[in-house]
Amino acid sequence: MAYGEEALLRRALGLLQVASRLLRLRALERSLERMQEESLGGALLEGLILGEAEPERLFAFGFTEGVEWVLALGEPPAVPGRHRLAEERRREATLEPRRRTGAHLDRLGVPYLLTARGNRVAAMWQVHNPKKEAENLLAALLREAA
Repeated sequence: MAYGEEALLRRALGLLQVASRLLRLRALERSLERMQEESLGGALLEGLILGEAEPERLFAFGFTEGVEWVLALGEPPAVPGRHRLAEERRREATLEPRRRTGAHLDRLGVPYLLTARGNRVAAMWQVHNPKKEAENLLAALLREAA
């Protein structure tokens, strides 16, 4: 939406449309960059859990030396059944806690890695008080689920 003199806005209409498209394109690019970063971070976290990745790679994701970290593993309630709908519900039941965990850690502004494998969500992030931060994440997930 633009405000101003009608004649001036008509002359600027093309420019405003191009600017609007560029802003939408940049938003899509940022979204894609974030998805790629999350994918790489998830692969690193899985590698660390399996002992197949070097811990030094954490520095590329903003982790700093000397600050403790928390590793949390969560599993949503079981969804019974072996049919396609049950599989879809299981996937949705896993994606929602993953989304909420990512949103919580984004609000904290801390470096973190997040992945979902099967019906489990794993998160690793840096904190100064691991017990308190783990409890805060659990409380946030329970609060948002209610």
